[in-house]
Amino acid sequence: MKATSRPGFATANETNVIKTYLPSRSDGWVRVEADGTAISFRPIAAMPVTGNIGVDGMTCVGAWADTTLTYTIKAGSLKETLTLTAPSGPGCFQFGLQSEGLQVVPNPDNSISLNGPVGSATLRIEAPWMFDAAGRTSSANETAITNTPNGLVYTLTPSAEWLATARYPVVIDPTVTYSADTAVVKKTQTNTQYSPGVNTNGTTTGDYLACGALSSSEAYRSVLGYAVSFPMDCDINKAEIELYRHHALDSYGSSVTVQPYLLPSTLGWSGGITWSNVGAGVPDDATDPSFVLSAMSGSVTIDVTNIVDEWVAGDQTGHMNVLLRDVEDYGGTPTQNVVFLETDDPRNQLTVFYTPGWYTLQGNRGRTGATKNWLSYGLEGSDYTVTETSMTTTNGPDPDPALPPSLVTTPDPNNPSAIAPLVYAAIPGRKGTSQNPVYMNSRVYRVNAAGDTMAANLQGIQVTGTPVALGNTVIVTGNEVESDGDIVQGHVIRLDAMPSNNPTALTVVWDTEIPDGWIYSSPLFCPLVTEYTLREENEEDQTVYNYDGAIIVSATEGYTGFMYAKSLTTGLDVWGVVDENGALLEPPPSLDYHSSHSSPSMNRTTAYTNDASCYVNARDLVDGTNPWESSFWYDSSTVEGSISLFAGRLFYGDVNGHAISAIENQYHTGADFSWFIDDDLDSI
Repeated sequence: MKATSRPGFATANETNVIKTYLPSRSDGWVRVEADGTAISFRPIAAMPVTGNIGVDGMTCVGAWADTTLTYTIKAGSLKETLTLTAPSGPGCFQFGLQSEGLQVVPNPDNSISLNGPVGSATLRIEAPWMFDAAGRTSSANETAITNTPNGLVYTLTPSAEWLATARYPVVIDPTVTYSADTAVVKKTQTNTQYSPGVNTNGTTTGDYLACGALSSSEAYRSVLGYAVSFPMDCDINKAEIELYRHHALDSYGSSVTVQPYLLPSTLGWSGGITWSNVGAGVPDDATDPSFVLSAMSGSVTIDVTNIVDEWVAGDQTGHMNVLLRDVEDYGGTPTQNVVFLETDDPRNQLTVFYTPGWYTLQGNRGRTGATKNWLSYGLEGSDYTVTETSMTTTNGPDPDPALPPSLVTTPDPNNPSAIAPLVYAAIPGRKGTSQNPVYMNSRVYRVNAAGDTMAANLQGIQVTGTPVALGNTVIVTGNEVESDGDIVQGHVIRLDAMPSNNPTALTVVWDTEIPDGWIYSSPLFCPLVTEYTLREENEEDQTVYNYDGAIIVSATEGYTGFMYAKSLTTGLDVWGVVDENGALLEPPPSLDYHSSHSSPSMNRTTAYTNDASCYVNARDLVDGTNPWESSFWYDSSTVEGSISLFAGRLFYGDVNGHAISAIENQYHTGADFSWFIDDDLDSI
């Protein structure tokens, strides 16, 4: 969180996948921006309480009667918490809504979809849930959207019946999430109970799980096993397990307080889970709140957000094993009560709300997310086909041996059911004799599942990087070369396949130039909104947003290196300062040295590239500014390779045989040395 000069707001977080702006008081507007859209909301009838600003949000004590309002900013969500300290709090809570580029759509589950132009949920107000001081949870809240003369109003009404029996304080949690994909798991492993006095090593017990203790030597614990996996680098917004009560041995007590734990994923389901490793002692690593199992309750919702978050942060091998344990079953004072849970009920499920992560490939960028977007293909027996397609350069089958063909694949939007993808290839060719070659002509190919080929000749262009493939669009980079081999300028070129218009040729949509420069690296596609300054003829500046996606390239102009962002639609610059004709007047900050063969890599907030010296350079994905106080370097050796990113770490190699690892600091203002391997591969 940082102070912001934006009118009407006191603090902001502009580095996450969503931008969040908070007011100074509880009655002020809150704004959430994502993908060129925005939702703003403000509490209605709230007291003007000055907020206590923290590192990740704001707390307003007394925003309503006996109610504390808290905003907590996460990477892919804004968590709003209403803490009711006494029953005399409001019976409902209302917020004024303002949307920009979003359609507000109420859902049957009490969530609100905020749909972008194409109808997909860009933002979402999740169905609110609540829990009390006794650990009881409930989703018995009603939400409504009404259109009033003053605009849209969002009303949240918690169940008065549930609140009447609640132990205060009560926490209500409506959360705004970004592209919130949902993974639902409706099947657990075989139902198994564990008790030292009854079932020493676990026994299949039918259609229920037991949890509780009849004495200090007769305890019951249960393990739920979920065969789940999540995309790399995703953010877990909320995770819940819903189970249904079967019956209870309740003659000695009325309820059981249960604590969930994450067990090691290495414990397998074929004899790997025994009383010795789930019952011998009290675990000390609980991360989620306990909950109460009542002998009379019909269903229970278990908050396992932290458990799933820990699972995602780990290696995700094996099963996600969740242990349920009576907090007093070992060394405590057992309530002498056992509650049995049904697990064959089809309503039982683990539900996880998460924001998809990102991963980076050489020259390309793919997005992972909802399970429905994952595709896996396998060979059944020996039934597979090899398709051979002949590809040549514009001057015959004699490509540049120093620049071998680069191939990338992408799903075919014209044939979504095809198992084989589209294949794009960029082949630099030779002009002249073998004794005096000049590599200055190239050809770009597109091959579909049927082997049909489309191509484009790029006269005078030497392609130098791996293309970016985006369905029927391909982006290539290269250099314009004269007949004597001298490089004139760099080029970024978009080509589209239009089979209905021309079934054999790719069409150049735009060709943007890097004057007096060169490009030796691959382009990168950024789907986020970018920002640039438009300088009008009267010298007035205004901020302009590009919603069409951007192509990021590392290039050299003159003898200075830059990272540029070009509009996917027009090829014009969408970082820096441009004039009314789209000409770049002021580029984004330069690299520490001229560019190299290092292609840009990116995470959710930042693009990274090495330059031809020894430096790692970082640029903000939104506006191309430099978020680092200083560029990172370890050894004064030339760096030509691209950076690989994982979990906040950067990995790359230099021309002297060093493999180097750095880690970005928690404030994203620079990177620190982690380790290196020298050219003898014996020092680390």
